[in-house]
Amino acid sequence: MKLVVTRILKGYNIALIKLPPYTEIEITEFGSPAELELAVLVNDTRTINYCRVANSGASLLFLGFQCHDMPEPEDSGTPVLQGGKVIGMMTSTILDTCMGIAVSSKILRSL
Repeated sequence: MKLVVTRILKGYNIALIKLPPYTEIEITEFGSPAELELAVLVNDTRTINYCRVANSGASLLFLGFQCHDMPEPEDSGTPVLQGGKVIGMMTSTILDTCMGIAVSSKILRSL
């Protein structure tokens, strides 16, 4: 499927696309991150059952993972969920500390 990129946010490594009319999608509500609470990453190929929101800033979330269940490079863009609501979108991992960085729902809401 060919899609049109409508905006690139270089600071967050995000490209926004325009979906064709009548594309079937499921809308998930945005939530606010709860620090030190568990979260889950879910995409179309796998689920990372648990990570913990270590810190949530104005634009980024810092996530702690179990070292044996870390996101892979292809997991970039995966939604981070708490209570069934999107609190962020995975952008990168730091393997030696088992930490990850996600764009906060505060930023995603403003797009």
